[in-house]
Amino acid sequence: HFLGPGDEEWASTKAKETQKDAFEHVKKELLESDVVSKAFDKAGESRILGTQRTPDWKERVAEMAARRNYLQVRRADAVYVVGWRLDKGKDQFTGKSDCDPRETPKMDVGGGTGWACQWYIDRFEDGLEDPENCKLFFFDDAGPPWARKAPATQGRWNRWNVRAKEWEPLDKNPPKPSGLYAGIGATKLSSRAESAIRGLYPEISAPSADVAKDGAGLRAAAGAAASYGAVEPAPGMQVMGSGTASSADREVSVVSKVFPNILSSALCSITAPCSVLNGIKQLNPNEHAAILYWGEYKGTMTDPGLYYLNPCGLQMWKISTKTQTLQLKDIKVLDARGNPVVISGVVTFAGTSAKKATIDVDHPWPGSGGGGKESFLELQAAAVLKRVASRFPYEAPEGKPSLQSEGGNISSELRQLLQEKVAITGACIHSFDLVDLSYAPEIAQVMLVRQQAEALVDARRVIVSAAVDMTKDAVGSLRSSGEPMDEQTCKQVTTNLLTVICSGAAATPTVTMNS
Repeated sequence: HFLGPGDEEWASTKAKETQKDAFEHVKKELLESDVVSKAFDKAGESRILGTQRTPDWKERVAEMAARRNYLQVRRADAVYVVGWRLDKGKDQFTGKSDCDPRETPKMDVGGGTGWACQWYIDRFEDGLEDPENCKLFFFDDAGPPWARKAPATQGRWNRWNVRAKEWEPLDKNPPKPSGLYAGIGATKLSSRAESAIRGLYPEISAPSADVAKDGAGLRAAAGAAASYGAVEPAPGMQVMGSGTASSADREVSVVSKVFPNILSSALCSITAPCSVLNGIKQLNPNEHAAILYWGEYKGTMTDPGLYYLNPCGLQMWKISTKTQTLQLKDIKVLDARGNPVVISGVVTFAGTSAKKATIDVDHPWPGSGGGGKESFLELQAAAVLKRVASRFPYEAPEGKPSLQSEGGNISSELRQLLQEKVAITGACIHSFDLVDLSYAPEIAQVMLVRQQAEALVDARRVIVSAAVDMTKDAVGSLRSSGEPMDEQTCKQVTTNLLTVICSGAAATPTVTMNS
């Protein structure tokens, strides 16, 4: 369960007693990071419309739109939500105040659950991801008295059609949650909603008296659905270690190792004892292995040791889970002012999923095969580096962001964006640091001259400012000492002092002799 600051007080007593180890506390810095804040603002463009978009709308919606939900929805392979729908012409904040019907969001699920659904929609807006890879399922609960009562969707599971931008009622329950999924619930659940959730888990039969009492803490992380499932940390949360298998992998059972299917078992019996000797396999520390029989994925082995696997039809694809580094050398990028700069960076990462790295993606990272071509990680890292670096100038006046001054913030954003891009490979990105930064050779000399000129101008500005102050003090001191000074003498003293102080060479004093 993802919990933001202060959320744990809302979790039910039973959840605290039985699921304490499942609580993952999300730091305030992550919830207020640029990535999450931009997602919040983008969702607001679709949900806070017209007259509802008052100057204080962010403060009004802060408690309702749980930012922690974005971290789940952004990386999930499936999203299950329980909630209610806004009626046409009702406001976003309470769901019951009248407003222009055009101000009711197209994604009309109410409350914080609606914001989670909007983040799901925004995830696929740029067309870079296929929505078929992550489906959104919604159980339309009764909700408050003023909620929309749509016979087509109410009291049943529905699926969001990304292209048609509408809910499609389902005739049966959605697929059972598995792998990396997110569950978003309401503050309270009706008995009908609880039954709908339990219908997704046939192995659960006894109802829980505390399910309906779970508040924002459980709603944030998974509502009731994820109470019986699992969620994976989002970018920025280093919870999953490099040696931990991803939730996309499942453990290979003992039966699958020895009797994976009828054909392998029959062939093994015919070829014994040769097959017995050929079936002895070793898994070293910091290795995971995806096991396939006749092209069918059976599971992943993660514990080092000596094993016997039926060799007939066996494919054993290993990956290393050691922490590795990738160096991006001399990547040419146009900065925010259009100047070509050369940037080098280092990515620290580790593999966590043998299934994703060997089955889902071709050549996920360097050293994983690929015949010398660039890996998925290398290409995505270069793309992310160019995208982020192009938003900043190489240098900027003091107090303004630039590539030179924002190294820490840029590295954090680089890591988060790259993690999102390579999640499909099972790679866990630990860091993405800039190690070298310079102007491209073709403009380096010109920029050096410009920097020298700017430095000279700045130095002269300081000298002149100081000279003016010193001259004012000198003239003031002479006048206060009682020395007679007419206007002409004052001008001459001022001119001489400014000339001597501001001169770039040693001054030669000139004395006027009056006859």
